[in-house]
Amino acid sequence: MRRIEVSITILVFFLSLALPGAVRGGDWQTFTNQNDISEIVYAGGQIWGATTGGAFSYNATSGVISSLTNIQGLRGLDLNALEVDSLGNIWFAPTDGYLNKFDTSGVFLDSYLFEERLGPTRRSLVLFDLQSDGDRLWVAHDLGLSLFLIEHNGGEIKETAQFLGNLEASEDVLCLEVTDSVIWAGTAVGVAFADKYGLNIQNPGSWRSYQESDPEGLTSFQINSILEFHQDIYLGTGAGVFRFDINAQDTSWEGFGLGSSEVIDLSSVNEVLTALTDQGIYEYASGVWQAFSMDSLPRQDLSSIAFGAEGRRWVSMGGEGLAYYDAYWHLITLPGPLDNNIKDVKIAPDGKAWFVCGGRGLSILSDGEWENYTEDNSPLVGTGARDLDFDLQANAWLASWGKGLFKITPDWEWSHFDATNAPFGWTSAPSFVALSQVKVDEVGNVWSLNYNPGNGNSVLILTPDSTWVVYNKFQDPVSSNWFLDLCFDGDTVYFGGLEGFEILDYKGTLEDKSDDDWTLYTENDGLLAVRVNCIAKDLDGIIWLGTSGGLNYYDPFWEYIGSVSLPGELGLTVNNILVDGLS
Repeated sequence: MRRIEVSITILVFFLSLALPGAVRGGDWQTFTNQNDISEIVYAGGQIWGATTGGAFSYNATSGVISSLTNIQGLRGLDLNALEVDSLGNIWFAPTDGYLNKFDTSGVFLDSYLFEERLGPTRRSLVLFDLQSDGDRLWVAHDLGLSLFLIEHNGGEIKETAQFLGNLEASEDVLCLEVTDSVIWAGTAVGVAFADKYGLNIQNPGSWRSYQESDPEGLTSFQINSILEFHQDIYLGTGAGVFRFDINAQDTSWEGFGLGSSEVIDLSSVNEVLTALTDQGIYEYASGVWQAFSMDSLPRQDLSSIAFGAEGRRWVSMGGEGLAYYDAYWHLITLPGPLDNNIKDVKIAPDGKAWFVCGGRGLSILSDGEWENYTEDNSPLVGTGARDLDFDLQANAWLASWGKGLFKITPDWEWSHFDATNAPFGWTSAPSFVALSQVKVDEVGNVWSLNYNPGNGNSVLILTPDSTWVVYNKFQDPVSSNWFLDLCFDGDTVYFGGLEGFEILDYKGTLEDKSDDDWTLYTENDGLLAVRVNCIAKDLDGIIWLGTSGGLNYYDPFWEYIGSVSLPGELGLTVNNILVDGLS
């Protein structure tokens, strides 16, 4: 038996791709969608944004956009908030616990991990909000809130409060506000405050809370935003605005309008209180809330509001980018792929990079410029784009989870194949054709894996002369109706799916199935798990199998299945395997 020597290199990709011709000299670039914006802040003539794909700065004068990702040092790309402190630092709060510190020119300075320690177990916290307070920073997270000392020992966590009055222990703190002497914390079940200079914010008795059991006039307990305005405290909640008079003897809340709206963010400029809601933007003037012009802004996607030079209004939108108001709303789409849920990446014969964005559509990068295609501007139907390959004539073939197969010619002519004009089968409902994979073999046959089709046509091949060859679970020796991946080695095709690892040798006669050989391997034959998620062939002809129980390999010469141990911290499930030019 041949000895298989394995060298495993683990690369962590933050949705990144090194592109030939676009990135040279061993440099890396990270491409993300930054139009799903959580929060924006205006500072130093720029709009800074925290997004689900990293951070950005937009120069309000020149229009220049700069991106901050892992390449620039950012720890964690899924950001919930940002804050500019009095020392000129910019802080970013990601979902993976690393508080990031940058300077105003976008240079990475440091990162600090927030985690919960339970004996030997450690869990990174989800950071939700940040509030600057001189040389201190208050950090809201899913364990409560922490006081962070910016300058002390290069930056350190002083204390963490998990019990905020009578609120539930370790409740997610979603938003913060700092006044001269008080720290306010908003959650999904109420709000609490404490003396920020108190001896021990970890003591529940240091906090006064308002929740359903003790509302004091508060009737909506989903707290999205807190703002001090004219020495009063205002809450933006799931049902309107509430006001708290700090100096009044009556320590109760009063409704302050917009009760039929969810208030997402509160801000103020030029002595005007502004509310960003799911119904639009409102400003409080002359004792009433007045709707502000919305033009074409998508009301349901508003996420944050900020005010720039001369009081210019800026808003961010979840998924739709950025906008500012100057006589009318100007929309700004940040460059990048349609979505951060990137299912597949391929380099086309002309050198362009194609990104399959599972939630939105198709993105193409060429010479630094992005072209994005969805249902709105192309024949692409549905949002289930999943896999992509190119044939020998440079046609693109796109597999969809729900809408079948698309063909795109170099002249941008589109064809669509589903159960109405091809032998595909419905998966769960009429017209729902789920394809898990599409691949083109070395002679130009287009192979599609039809996942759980009602008619049993689980493997379909479109030959270069436009003939369909079909393998049916109920009529052919093929064992599975749930294939997930495949790869080729001449006339031999390797399949992986929910029922194991399967091999087809069609002996050079694809359209004559009478001489086909099918072989099925399961856990009884050495697979670490019966579910095979992915398959790849290396340069020595070894077939690598990523399963839900670890990494296997298959040696075609000896017809032998072996396994490779992975580092324990990676977990058992292998979802993708890539083979480089040396392996």
